[in-house]
Amino acid sequence: MCSARFLERKTLLRDQIEMLCDLLVVGGGVSGIMAAITACEQGASVIVADLAHTRRSGDAGHGNDHLAAYLNLGGKWDTSEEFLNLYVRLSQGFVDREVVDATSVSVIPEMIERLENSGIQLKDSKTGKYIRTGAFDQPQGYYINFEAADMKPRMVKEARRLGAKMLNRVMIVDPLLGDDGRIIGAVGFNIRSGEFYLIRSRGVLLSTGSISQIWKNPTPYMFNVWHGAYNGGAPYCLAWHAGAEIANCELSATSLVPKGFSAAGFNAIFGMGGHLVNALGERFTLNHHPRGERGPRWLICWAVHEEKKASRGPVYVDVRHLSPEAIEHLTNHLLPVDKLTFIDYLNQKRIDLSTDLLEVDLSEQALPGFTGKPYGIIMDRRCWTGIPGLYVAGATSTPCYALSGAFTTGISAGREAGKAVLNASDPPAPKKEVVKTLREKLLSPLKLTKGIPWQDFERKRQQIMTHYVGFERHEQGLLKAMDELGSLETVYKEIKANNFHELMRTTAAGHLLDVSKLVVWGALERKESRFGHGHHRTDYPETEEAYHGSILLKKSDDTYKKRFVPAQQ
Repeated sequence: MCSARFLERKTLLRDQIEMLCDLLVVGGGVSGIMAAITACEQGASVIVADLAHTRRSGDAGHGNDHLAAYLNLGGKWDTSEEFLNLYVRLSQGFVDREVVDATSVSVIPEMIERLENSGIQLKDSKTGKYIRTGAFDQPQGYYINFEAADMKPRMVKEARRLGAKMLNRVMIVDPLLGDDGRIIGAVGFNIRSGEFYLIRSRGVLLSTGSISQIWKNPTPYMFNVWHGAYNGGAPYCLAWHAGAEIANCELSATSLVPKGFSAAGFNAIFGMGGHLVNALGERFTLNHHPRGERGPRWLICWAVHEEKKASRGPVYVDVRHLSPEAIEHLTNHLLPVDKLTFIDYLNQKRIDLSTDLLEVDLSEQALPGFTGKPYGIIMDRRCWTGIPGLYVAGATSTPCYALSGAFTTGISAGREAGKAVLNASDPPAPKKEVVKTLREKLLSPLKLTKGIPWQDFERKRQQIMTHYVGFERHEQGLLKAMDELGSLETVYKEIKANNFHELMRTTAAGHLLDVSKLVVWGALERKESRFGHGHHRTDYPETEEAYHGSILLKKSDDTYKKRFVPAQQ
Protein backbone atom coordinates (compact mmCIF):
# COMPACT_ATOMS: atom_id res chain seq x y z
CA MET A 1 0.00 0.00 0.00
CA CYS A 2 0.99 3.65 -0.34
CA SER A 3 3.21 4.46 2.62
CA ALA A 4 3.98 8.14 2.05
CA ARG A 5 1.46 10.65 3.33
CA PHE A 6 -0.61 13.03 1.24
CA LEU A 7 -0.86 16.74 1.92
CA GLU A 8 -3.96 18.74 1.06
CA ARG A 9 -4.83 22.19 2.27
CA LYS A 10 -6.89 25.18 1.32
CA THR A 11 -4.67 28.18 0.71
CA LEU A 12 -5.40 31.82 1.32
CA LEU A 13 -6.94 31.86 -2.15
CA ARG A 14 -10.43 30.61 -1.44
CA ASP A 15 -10.68 28.47 -4.54
CA GLN A 16 -7.11 27.12 -4.73
CA ILE A 17 -6.19 23.66 -3.46
CA GLU A 18 -2.60 22.53 -2.95
CA MET A 19 -1.71 18.86 -2.87
CA LEU A 20 1.50 16.87 -2.48
CA CYS A 21 2.22 13.28 -3.45
CA ASP A 22 4.97 11.05 -4.75
CA LEU A 23 3.41 10.41 -8.17
CA LEU A 24 0.73 12.31 -10.06
CA VAL A 25 -0.99 10.17 -12.70
CA VAL A 26 -2.69 12.29 -15.36
CA GLY A 27 -5.53 10.24 -16.86
CA GLY A 28 -7.56 7.53 -15.17
CA GLY A 29 -8.24 5.12 -18.01
CA VAL A 30 -6.90 1.56 -18.11
CA SER A 31 -3.22 2.56 -18.31
CA GLY A 32 -3.53 5.23 -15.62
CA ILE A 33 -5.31 3.01 -13.12
CA MET A 34 -2.91 0.12 -13.75
CA ALA A 35 -0.04 2.54 -13.20
CA ALA A 36 -1.62 3.74 -9.96
CA ILE A 37 -1.95 0.14 -8.76
CA THR A 38 1.64 -0.87 -9.45
CA ALA A 39 3.07 2.45 -8.15
CA CYS A 40 1.13 1.98 -4.90
CA GLU A 41 2.52 -1.56 -4.66
CA GLN A 42 5.99 0.00 -4.59
CA GLY A 43 4.97 2.15 -1.63
CA ALA A 44 4.45 5.46 -3.47
CA SER A 45 1.63 7.86 -2.67
CA VAL A 46 -0.42 8.33 -5.84
CA ILE A 47 -2.97 10.88 -7.04
CA VAL A 48 -4.94 10.14 -10.22
CA ALA A 49 -6.47 13.18 -11.94
CA ASP A 50 -9.11 12.52 -14.58
CA LEU A 51 -11.23 14.80 -16.72
CA ALA A 52 -14.22 12.51 -16.15
CA HIS A 53 -14.89 9.97 -13.36
CA THR A 54 -12.28 7.24 -13.09
CA ARG A 55 -14.90 4.55 -12.52
CA ARG A 56 -15.97 4.75 -16.17
CA SER A 57 -13.41 6.97 -17.87
CA GLY A 58 -11.20 6.14 -20.81
CA ASP A 59 -11.68 4.32 -24.10
CA ALA A 60 -12.43 1.08 -22.22
CA GLY A 61 -14.70 2.73 -19.67
CA HIS A 62 -17.62 0.50 -20.60
CA GLY A 63 -15.34 -2.52 -20.99
CA ASN A 64 -14.03 -4.14 -24.13
CA ASP A 65 -14.62 -7.23 -26.21
CA HIS A 66 -11.08 -8.10 -27.25
CA LEU A 67 -7.57 -8.14 -25.87
CA ALA A 68 -4.42 -8.99 -27.84
CA ALA A 69 -2.17 -11.56 -26.17
CA TYR A 70 -0.01 -14.61 -26.75
CA LEU A 71 -0.79 -17.55 -24.45
CA ASN A 72 1.89 -20.17 -25.25
CA LEU A 73 -0.85 -22.75 -25.91
CA GLY A 74 0.88 -24.35 -28.87
CA GLY A 75 2.09 -23.26 -32.26
CA LYS A 76 5.04 -21.07 -33.09
CA TRP A 77 2.81 -18.03 -33.57
CA ASP A 78 1.47 -18.14 -29.99
CA THR A 79 4.74 -17.04 -28.39
CA SER A 80 6.24 -13.82 -27.07
CA GLU A 81 8.81 -13.72 -29.87
CA GLU A 82 6.23 -13.91 -32.64
CA PHE A 83 3.92 -11.44 -30.92
CA LEU A 84 6.86 -9.03 -30.68
CA ASN A 85 7.63 -9.59 -34.36
CA LEU A 86 4.02 -8.73 -35.22
CA TYR A 87 4.13 -5.41 -33.38
CA VAL A 88 7.38 -4.35 -35.02
CA ARG A 89 6.06 -5.40 -38.45
CA LEU A 90 2.73 -3.55 -38.06
CA SER A 91 4.63 -0.37 -37.17
CA GLN A 92 6.91 -0.91 -40.20
CA GLY A 93 9.85 -1.06 -37.81
CA PHE A 94 9.25 2.44 -36.43
CA VAL A 95 9.14 1.30 -32.80
CA ASP A 96 12.07 0.23 -30.63
CA ARG A 97 12.00 -3.56 -30.34
CA GLU A 98 13.68 -3.64 -26.93
CA VAL A 99 11.29 -1.04 -25.52
CA VAL A 100 8.25 -2.95 -26.84
CA ASP A 101 9.52 -6.14 -25.25
CA ALA A 102 10.40 -4.58 -21.88
CA THR A 103 7.27 -2.46 -21.44
CA SER A 104 4.62 -4.61 -23.13
CA VAL A 105 5.30 -8.04 -24.58
CA SER A 106 7.18 -9.47 -21.60
CA VAL A 107 4.42 -8.15 -19.31
CA ILE A 108 1.51 -9.89 -21.06
CA PRO A 109 1.53 -13.02 -18.82
CA GLU A 110 1.33 -10.75 -15.77
CA MET A 111 -1.53 -8.81 -17.41
CA ILE A 112 -3.50 -12.02 -17.95
CA GLU A 113 -2.87 -13.16 -14.38
CA ARG A 114 -3.91 -9.83 -12.88
CA LEU A 115 -7.11 -9.70 -14.93
CA GLU A 116 -8.17 -13.22 -14.06
CA ASN A 117 -7.29 -12.77 -10.38
CA SER A 118 -9.49 -9.65 -10.33
CA GLY A 119 -12.51 -11.70 -11.38
CA ILE A 120 -12.53 -10.82 -15.09
CA GLN A 121 -13.62 -13.88 -17.05
CA LEU A 122 -11.34 -14.14 -20.07
CA LYS A 123 -12.40 -17.72 -20.79
CA ASP A 124 -15.74 -18.71 -22.27
CA SER A 125 -18.13 -19.74 -19.49
CA LYS A 126 -19.50 -22.64 -21.53
CA THR A 127 -16.30 -24.28 -22.75
CA GLY A 128 -13.77 -23.05 -20.21
CA LYS A 129 -11.47 -22.09 -23.09
CA TYR A 130 -10.29 -18.83 -24.59
CA ILE A 131 -12.22 -17.65 -27.67
CA ARG A 132 -9.63 -16.18 -30.02
CA THR A 133 -9.99 -14.37 -33.33
CA GLY A 134 -7.57 -12.56 -35.62
CA ALA A 135 -7.81 -9.30 -37.54
CA PHE A 136 -5.70 -6.46 -38.93
CA ASP A 137 -2.87 -8.58 -40.34
CA GLN A 138 -2.44 -10.90 -37.36
CA PRO A 139 -1.08 -14.30 -38.51
CA GLN A 140 -3.47 -16.12 -36.17
CA GLY A 141 -6.04 -15.33 -33.49
CA TYR A 142 -4.19 -13.14 -30.98
CA TYR A 143 -7.40 -11.41 -29.86
CA ILE A 144 -9.08 -12.98 -26.83
CA ASN A 145 -12.84 -12.35 -27.06
CA PHE A 146 -14.34 -11.70 -23.65
CA GLU A 147 -17.00 -9.65 -21.87
CA ALA A 148 -15.87 -7.22 -19.18
CA ALA A 149 -18.35 -4.38 -18.76
CA ASP A 150 -17.30 -4.07 -15.10
CA MET A 151 -13.55 -3.99 -15.82
CA LYS A 152 -12.91 -0.35 -14.94
CA PRO A 153 -14.93 -0.31 -11.67
CA ARG A 154 -12.97 -3.35 -10.50
CA MET A 155 -9.66 -1.69 -11.33
CA VAL A 156 -10.53 1.57 -9.59
CA LYS A 157 -11.68 -0.32 -6.50
CA GLU A 158 -8.31 -2.08 -6.32
CA ALA A 159 -6.39 1.19 -6.79
CA ARG A 160 -8.38 2.79 -3.99
CA ARG A 161 -7.79 -0.23 -1.75
CA LEU A 162 -4.07 0.25 -2.22
CA GLY A 163 -4.35 3.91 -1.25
CA ALA A 164 -4.51 5.83 -4.53
CA LYS A 165 -6.48 9.08 -4.36
CA MET A 166 -8.84 9.90 -7.21
CA LEU A 167 -9.41 13.48 -8.37
CA ASN A 168 -12.46 13.14 -10.59
CA ARG A 169 -13.42 15.85 -13.09
CA VAL A 170 -10.09 17.63 -12.67
CA MET A 171 -8.38 18.75 -15.87
CA ILE A 172 -4.60 19.03 -15.76
CA VAL A 173 -3.58 21.90 -18.03
CA ASP A 174 0.12 22.72 -17.54
CA PRO A 175 3.24 21.04 -16.13
CA LEU A 176 5.29 22.57 -13.33
CA LEU A 177 9.03 22.60 -13.97
CA GLY A 178 11.87 23.24 -11.55
CA ASP A 179 14.81 25.48 -12.36
CA ASP A 180 16.81 22.39 -13.35
CA GLY A 181 14.17 21.23 -15.88
CA ARG A 182 12.84 18.54 -13.56
CA ILE A 183 9.07 18.12 -13.53
CA ILE A 184 7.76 18.91 -10.05
CA GLY A 185 3.99 18.65 -10.55
CA ALA A 186 1.20 20.23 -12.53
CA VAL A 187 -1.71 22.65 -12.30
CA GLY A 188 -5.33 22.11 -13.24
CA PHE A 189 -8.91 22.86 -12.26
CA ASN A 190 -12.19 21.18 -11.44
CA ILE A 191 -14.33 21.43 -14.56
CA ARG A 192 -17.57 21.73 -12.56
CA SER A 193 -16.74 23.73 -9.44
CA GLY A 194 -13.74 25.66 -10.74
CA GLU A 195 -11.22 25.08 -7.93
CA PHE A 196 -7.66 25.66 -9.09
CA TYR A 197 -5.35 22.74 -8.25
CA LEU A 198 -1.64 23.08 -7.55
CA ILE A 199 -0.26 19.55 -7.28
CA ARG A 200 3.37 19.08 -6.32
CA SER A 201 4.86 15.66 -6.94
CA ARG A 202 8.16 13.84 -7.23
CA GLY A 203 7.04 12.51 -10.58
CA VAL A 204 4.27 12.83 -13.17
CA LEU A 205 2.94 9.98 -15.31
CA LEU A 206 0.95 10.89 -18.43
CA SER A 207 -1.73 8.37 -19.44
CA THR A 208 -4.51 10.39 -21.02
CA GLY A 209 -5.21 8.17 -24.02
CA SER A 210 -5.39 8.85 -27.73
CA ILE A 211 -6.16 12.13 -29.47
CA SER A 212 -9.31 12.75 -31.47
CA GLN A 213 -11.03 15.95 -32.67
CA ILE A 214 -8.03 17.14 -34.69
CA TRP A 215 -9.92 16.68 -37.98
CA LYS A 216 -13.61 17.01 -38.92
CA ASN A 217 -15.62 13.81 -38.85
CA PRO A 218 -17.94 12.85 -41.76
CA THR A 219 -21.07 14.15 -39.97
CA PRO A 220 -22.17 17.64 -38.86
CA TYR A 221 -21.78 16.65 -35.20
CA MET A 222 -18.47 17.69 -33.68
CA PHE A 223 -18.22 14.85 -31.15
CA ASN A 224 -19.46 12.04 -33.39
CA VAL A 225 -15.88 10.76 -33.61
CA TRP A 226 -14.32 7.35 -34.05
CA HIS A 227 -12.13 7.39 -30.92
CA GLY A 228 -13.06 8.88 -27.52
CA ALA A 229 -14.78 12.22 -28.08
CA TYR A 230 -13.34 13.40 -24.76
CA ASN A 231 -9.72 12.74 -25.80
CA GLY A 232 -8.10 16.10 -26.44
CA GLY A 233 -4.48 17.08 -26.95
CA ALA A 234 -3.46 17.48 -23.30
CA PRO A 235 -0.91 14.63 -23.11
CA TYR A 236 1.17 15.75 -26.08
CA CYS A 237 1.02 19.37 -24.94
CA LEU A 238 2.11 18.59 -21.37
CA ALA A 239 5.00 16.49 -22.65
CA TRP A 240 5.87 19.00 -25.39
CA HIS A 241 6.11 21.94 -23.02
CA ALA A 242 8.11 19.85 -20.55
CA GLY A 243 10.67 19.14 -23.28
CA ALA A 244 9.88 15.53 -24.28
CA GLU A 245 10.10 14.21 -27.84
CA ILE A 246 6.97 13.45 -29.88
CA ALA A 247 7.20 10.90 -32.70
CA ASN A 248 5.43 10.70 -36.06
CA CYS A 249 2.35 12.87 -35.41
CA GLU A 250 1.90 13.16 -39.16
CA LEU A 251 1.06 9.44 -39.43
CA SER A 252 -2.63 9.57 -38.58
CA ALA A 253 -5.09 6.67 -38.71
CA THR A 254 -8.61 6.13 -39.99
CA SER A 255 -11.13 3.35 -39.51
CA LEU A 256 -14.44 2.18 -40.94
CA VAL A 257 -17.64 3.24 -39.23
CA PRO A 258 -21.36 2.73 -39.90
CA LYS A 259 -22.58 5.40 -42.30
CA GLY A 260 -23.31 8.60 -40.34
CA PHE A 261 -22.40 7.13 -36.95
CA SER A 262 -18.83 6.88 -35.67
CA ALA A 263 -19.05 3.71 -33.61
CA ALA A 264 -16.29 1.46 -34.88
CA GLY A 265 -16.47 -2.25 -34.18
CA PHE A 266 -14.82 -3.77 -37.17
CA ASN A 267 -12.20 -5.71 -35.29
CA ALA A 268 -15.08 -7.87 -34.06
CA ILE A 269 -16.80 -8.02 -37.47
CA PHE A 270 -13.66 -8.86 -39.46
CA GLY A 271 -12.33 -11.11 -36.73
CA MET A 272 -15.50 -13.20 -36.99
CA GLY A 273 -15.10 -13.42 -40.79
CA GLY A 274 -17.11 -10.48 -42.12
CA HIS A 275 -16.48 -9.17 -45.65
CA LEU A 276 -16.56 -5.82 -47.42
CA VAL A 277 -18.41 -5.52 -50.73
CA ASN A 278 -18.88 -2.64 -53.13
CA ALA A 279 -22.08 -1.47 -54.83
CA LEU A 280 -21.67 -4.25 -57.40
CA GLY A 281 -21.57 -6.88 -54.71
CA GLU A 282 -17.87 -7.52 -55.28
CA ARG A 283 -15.48 -8.38 -52.47
CA PHE A 284 -12.60 -6.03 -53.34
CA THR A 285 -10.12 -6.09 -50.45
CA LEU A 286 -8.38 -9.19 -51.82
CA ASN A 287 -7.22 -6.99 -54.70
CA HIS A 288 -5.17 -4.99 -52.18
CA HIS A 289 -3.94 -7.63 -49.72
CA PRO A 290 -3.88 -11.45 -49.79
CA ARG A 291 -5.60 -11.60 -46.40
CA GLY A 292 -8.46 -9.35 -47.50
CA GLU A 293 -10.36 -7.78 -44.59
CA ARG A 294 -7.83 -9.26 -42.18
CA GLY A 295 -5.05 -7.18 -43.69
CA PRO A 296 -3.59 -4.02 -42.11
CA ARG A 297 -6.17 -1.48 -40.94
CA TRP A 298 -4.68 1.34 -43.03
CA LEU A 299 -4.74 -0.78 -46.20
CA ILE A 300 -8.41 -1.73 -45.71
CA CYS A 301 -9.30 1.96 -45.39
CA TRP A 302 -7.23 2.78 -48.47
CA ALA A 303 -9.08 0.07 -50.42
CA VAL A 304 -12.46 1.53 -49.44
CA HIS A 305 -11.35 4.99 -50.52
CA GLU A 306 -10.17 3.67 -53.87
CA GLU A 307 -13.50 1.89 -54.50
CA LYS A 308 -15.42 5.07 -53.84
CA LYS A 309 -13.09 7.13 -56.06
CA ALA A 310 -13.71 4.60 -58.85
CA SER A 311 -17.49 5.14 -58.47
CA ARG A 312 -18.04 1.64 -57.10
CA GLY A 313 -19.51 2.87 -53.82
CA PRO A 314 -21.35 2.74 -51.52
CA VAL A 315 -19.36 0.12 -49.58
CA TYR A 316 -21.02 -2.38 -47.27
CA VAL A 317 -20.17 -4.86 -44.53
CA ASP A 318 -21.54 -8.33 -45.30
CA VAL A 319 -21.83 -10.98 -42.56
CA ARG A 320 -24.80 -12.82 -44.06
CA HIS A 321 -22.60 -15.83 -44.80
CA LEU A 322 -21.77 -16.37 -41.11
CA SER A 323 -23.49 -19.09 -39.13
CA PRO A 324 -26.38 -18.16 -36.83
CA GLU A 325 -24.12 -19.00 -33.87
CA ALA A 326 -21.39 -16.64 -35.12
CA ILE A 327 -23.84 -13.78 -35.68
CA GLU A 328 -25.36 -14.36 -32.23
CA HIS A 329 -21.87 -14.19 -30.68
CA LEU A 330 -21.08 -11.04 -32.68
CA THR A 331 -24.26 -9.12 -31.87
CA ASN A 332 -24.87 -10.30 -28.31
CA HIS A 333 -21.36 -10.73 -26.90
CA LEU A 334 -18.86 -8.64 -28.86
CA LEU A 335 -20.35 -5.43 -30.28
CA PRO A 336 -22.49 -4.55 -27.21
CA VAL A 337 -19.44 -4.63 -24.92
CA ASP A 338 -16.98 -2.67 -27.03
CA LYS A 339 -19.54 -0.37 -28.65
CA LEU A 340 -22.90 -0.48 -26.87
CA THR A 341 -24.39 2.14 -29.18
CA PHE A 342 -23.55 0.04 -32.25
CA ILE A 343 -26.57 -2.17 -31.50
CA ASP A 344 -28.75 0.91 -30.93
CA TYR A 345 -27.73 2.13 -34.37
CA LEU A 346 -28.65 -1.20 -35.99
CA ASN A 347 -32.00 -1.27 -34.23
CA GLN A 348 -32.89 2.30 -35.18
CA LYS A 349 -31.86 1.68 -38.80
CA ARG A 350 -33.83 -1.60 -38.73
CA ILE A 351 -30.77 -3.51 -39.91
CA ASP A 352 -30.60 -7.24 -39.25
CA LEU A 353 -27.01 -8.34 -39.89
CA SER A 354 -28.13 -11.89 -40.66
CA THR A 355 -30.08 -10.67 -43.70
CA ASP A 356 -29.02 -7.08 -44.46
CA LEU A 357 -25.92 -5.28 -45.64
CA LEU A 358 -24.51 -2.49 -43.46
CA GLU A 359 -23.28 0.62 -45.28
CA VAL A 360 -19.96 1.92 -43.98
CA ASP A 361 -17.83 5.01 -44.45
CA LEU A 362 -14.33 6.18 -43.60
CA SER A 363 -13.98 7.84 -40.24
CA GLU A 364 -12.14 11.07 -39.63
CA GLN A 365 -8.39 10.90 -39.14
CA ALA A 366 -7.15 10.60 -35.57
CA LEU A 367 -4.15 9.68 -33.43
CA PRO A 368 -5.69 6.67 -31.64
CA GLY A 369 -4.13 3.85 -29.68
CA PHE A 370 -4.50 1.09 -32.25
CA THR A 371 -2.47 -1.95 -33.25
CA GLY A 372 1.03 -1.10 -34.42
CA LYS A 373 0.78 2.65 -33.99
CA PRO A 374 4.11 4.44 -34.59
CA TYR A 375 3.29 7.82 -33.01
CA GLY A 376 3.22 9.23 -29.50
CA ILE A 377 5.46 10.43 -26.69
CA ILE A 378 8.78 8.61 -26.88
CA MET A 379 9.71 6.48 -23.86
CA ASP A 380 12.52 4.09 -22.94
CA ARG A 381 12.52 0.63 -21.30
CA ARG A 382 11.45 2.25 -18.00
CA CYS A 383 8.60 4.22 -19.60
CA TRP A 384 10.68 7.34 -18.98
CA THR A 385 10.50 10.27 -21.40
CA GLY A 386 14.04 11.54 -20.78
CA ILE A 387 12.68 14.49 -18.76
CA PRO A 388 13.55 14.06 -15.05
CA GLY A 389 10.40 12.91 -13.27
CA LEU A 390 8.20 12.48 -16.37
CA TYR A 391 6.84 9.04 -17.32
CA VAL A 392 4.24 7.91 -19.86
CA ALA A 393 1.91 4.96 -20.48
CA GLY A 394 -0.95 3.82 -22.72
CA ALA A 395 -2.06 5.31 -26.03
CA THR A 396 -0.27 8.54 -25.15
CA SER A 397 3.04 6.72 -25.48
CA THR A 398 4.92 4.91 -28.18
CA PRO A 399 5.25 2.03 -28.35
CA CYS A 400 1.84 0.83 -27.19
CA TYR A 401 -0.41 -1.90 -28.62
CA ALA A 402 -4.12 -0.98 -28.17
CA LEU A 403 -5.88 -2.21 -24.98
CA SER A 404 -3.18 -4.79 -24.36
CA GLY A 405 -0.61 -2.01 -24.46
CA ALA A 406 -2.66 0.16 -22.11
CA PHE A 407 -2.59 -2.63 -19.53
CA THR A 408 1.04 -3.61 -19.97
CA THR A 409 2.61 -0.16 -20.25
CA GLY A 410 0.47 0.92 -17.30
CA ILE A 411 1.85 -1.96 -15.23
CA SER A 412 5.41 -1.18 -16.33
CA ALA A 413 5.24 2.61 -16.02
CA GLY A 414 3.63 2.56 -12.58
CA ARG A 415 6.17 0.09 -11.27
CA GLU A 416 9.17 1.96 -12.67
CA ALA A 417 7.91 5.42 -11.70
CA GLY A 418 6.87 4.14 -8.27
CA LYS A 419 10.41 2.95 -7.60
CA ALA A 420 12.03 6.09 -8.98
CA VAL A 421 9.98 8.64 -7.07
CA LEU A 422 10.75 7.01 -3.72
CA ASN A 423 14.43 7.73 -4.40
CA ALA A 424 13.80 11.28 -5.60
CA SER A 425 13.92 14.39 -3.45
CA ASP A 426 10.78 16.26 -2.45
CA PRO A 427 9.61 18.71 -5.12
CA PRO A 428 10.45 22.33 -4.35
CA ALA A 429 7.66 24.84 -4.07
CA PRO A 430 7.08 26.46 -7.48
CA LYS A 431 7.72 30.15 -7.78
CA LYS A 432 4.64 32.17 -6.87
CA GLU A 433 4.89 34.30 -10.00
CA VAL A 434 4.95 31.16 -12.18
CA VAL A 435 1.81 29.79 -10.55
CA LYS A 436 0.13 33.18 -10.77
CA THR A 437 0.89 33.41 -14.50
CA LEU A 438 -0.45 29.91 -15.16
CA ARG A 439 -3.58 30.62 -13.14
CA GLU A 440 -4.27 33.91 -14.89
CA LYS A 441 -3.74 32.32 -18.30
CA LEU A 442 -6.17 29.53 -17.44
CA LEU A 443 -8.90 31.81 -16.10
CA SER A 444 -8.57 34.61 -18.68
CA PRO A 445 -11.43 33.33 -20.93
CA LEU A 446 -13.83 33.71 -17.98
CA LYS A 447 -12.89 37.36 -17.55
CA LEU A 448 -13.66 38.51 -21.08
CA THR A 449 -16.77 40.70 -21.37
CA LYS A 450 -17.27 39.60 -24.96
CA GLY A 451 -15.68 37.17 -27.34
CA ILE A 452 -16.17 34.23 -29.67
CA PRO A 453 -17.51 30.79 -28.64
CA TRP A 454 -15.05 27.89 -28.45
CA GLN A 455 -17.20 26.01 -31.00
CA ASP A 456 -16.51 28.62 -33.70
CA PHE A 457 -12.79 28.41 -33.03
CA GLU A 458 -12.76 24.61 -33.13
CA ARG A 459 -14.75 24.42 -36.37
CA LYS A 460 -12.29 26.79 -38.03
CA ARG A 461 -9.26 24.82 -36.79
CA GLN A 462 -10.79 21.49 -37.88
CA GLN A 463 -11.62 22.99 -41.28
CA ILE A 464 -7.98 24.01 -41.76
CA MET A 465 -6.68 20.58 -40.79
CA THR A 466 -9.21 18.67 -42.89
CA HIS A 467 -8.78 20.82 -46.00
CA TYR A 468 -4.98 21.20 -46.02
CA VAL A 469 -3.73 18.29 -43.87
CA GLY A 470 -6.36 15.66 -44.61
CA PHE A 471 -6.34 12.53 -46.77
CA GLU A 472 -4.27 14.32 -49.43
CA ARG A 473 -1.43 16.69 -48.59
CA HIS A 474 0.82 18.97 -50.60
CA GLU A 475 3.69 21.31 -49.68
CA GLN A 476 1.76 24.48 -50.51
CA GLY A 477 -1.30 23.33 -48.61
CA LEU A 478 0.77 22.41 -45.56
CA LEU A 479 2.46 25.82 -45.56
CA LYS A 480 -0.97 27.44 -45.88
CA ALA A 481 -2.20 25.38 -42.93
CA MET A 482 0.73 26.51 -40.80
CA ASP A 483 0.04 30.12 -41.69
CA GLU A 484 -3.67 29.75 -40.85
CA LEU A 485 -2.93 27.98 -37.55
CA GLY A 486 -0.54 30.79 -36.68
CA SER A 487 -3.34 33.29 -37.20
CA LEU A 488 -5.57 31.25 -34.90
CA GLU A 489 -3.12 31.77 -32.03
CA THR A 490 -4.27 35.39 -31.89
CA VAL A 491 -7.92 34.42 -32.32
CA TYR A 492 -7.61 31.93 -29.44
CA LYS A 493 -7.19 34.81 -26.99
CA GLU A 494 -10.65 36.04 -28.02
CA ILE A 495 -12.54 32.91 -26.91
CA LYS A 496 -14.94 33.70 -24.08
CA ALA A 497 -15.95 31.03 -21.56
CA ASN A 498 -19.21 31.56 -19.69
CA ASN A 499 -18.76 28.72 -17.19
CA PHE A 500 -16.25 26.07 -16.11
CA HIS A 501 -17.43 23.56 -18.70
CA GLU A 502 -16.74 26.07 -21.46
CA LEU A 503 -13.40 26.84 -19.81
CA MET A 504 -12.55 23.15 -20.13
CA ARG A 505 -13.49 23.18 -23.82
CA THR A 506 -11.52 26.38 -24.40
CA THR A 507 -8.44 24.89 -22.73
CA ALA A 508 -8.80 21.74 -24.84
CA ALA A 509 -9.02 23.90 -27.95
CA GLY A 510 -5.64 25.41 -27.07
CA HIS A 511 -4.14 21.96 -26.62
CA LEU A 512 -5.54 20.79 -29.96
CA LEU A 513 -4.13 23.88 -31.68
CA ASP A 514 -0.67 22.94 -30.44
CA VAL A 515 -1.09 19.32 -31.57
CA SER A 516 -2.31 20.48 -34.99
CA LYS A 517 0.94 22.39 -35.43
CA LEU A 518 2.91 19.26 -34.51
CA VAL A 519 1.03 17.31 -37.18
CA VAL A 520 1.78 19.93 -39.84
CA TRP A 521 5.45 20.20 -38.89
CA GLY A 522 5.83 16.43 -39.15
CA ALA A 523 3.94 16.34 -42.46
CA LEU A 524 6.25 18.98 -43.91
CA GLU A 525 9.33 17.05 -42.81
CA ARG A 526 8.15 13.67 -44.21
CA LYS A 527 8.56 14.11 -47.96
CA GLU A 528 7.02 10.77 -48.94
CA SER A 529 3.73 8.85 -48.66
CA ARG A 530 3.28 6.04 -46.11
CA PHE A 531 0.51 4.08 -44.33
CA GLY A 532 -2.12 4.92 -46.96
CA HIS A 533 -4.10 7.90 -45.70
CA GLY A 534 -1.82 8.01 -42.67
CA HIS A 535 0.34 10.35 -44.70
CA HIS A 536 -0.40 10.78 -48.40
CA ARG A 537 1.65 13.54 -50.09
CA THR A 538 0.38 14.17 -53.62
CA ASP A 539 3.70 15.89 -54.39
CA TYR A 540 5.66 12.92 -53.01
CA PRO A 541 3.34 9.97 -53.79
CA GLU A 542 5.91 7.18 -53.35
CA THR A 543 7.14 5.50 -50.17
CA GLU A 544 10.83 6.33 -49.86
CA GLU A 545 13.50 4.29 -48.09
CA ALA A 546 15.20 7.52 -46.98
CA TYR A 547 12.17 8.25 -44.78
CA HIS A 548 11.78 4.71 -43.45
CA GLY A 549 11.98 5.70 -39.82
CA SER A 550 10.64 7.99 -37.11
CA ILE A 551 10.60 11.77 -37.22
CA LEU A 552 10.93 13.02 -33.65
CA LEU A 553 10.07 16.62 -32.79
CA LYS A 554 11.14 18.52 -29.68
CA LYS A 555 10.16 22.01 -28.57
CA SER A 556 12.64 24.80 -29.29
CA ASP A 557 11.24 28.20 -28.33
CA ASP A 558 8.29 28.78 -30.73
CA THR A 559 9.39 26.15 -33.21
CA TYR A 560 10.99 22.69 -33.07
CA LYS A 561 14.10 20.57 -33.41
CA LYS A 562 13.98 17.42 -35.53
CA ARG A 563 15.64 14.06 -35.03
CA PHE A 564 15.37 11.10 -37.41
CA VAL A 565 15.64 7.52 -36.15
CA PRO A 566 15.92 4.83 -38.86
CA ALA A 567 13.42 1.98 -38.66
CA GLN A 568 14.46 -1.38 -37.27
CA GLN A 569 14.55 -4.15 -39.83
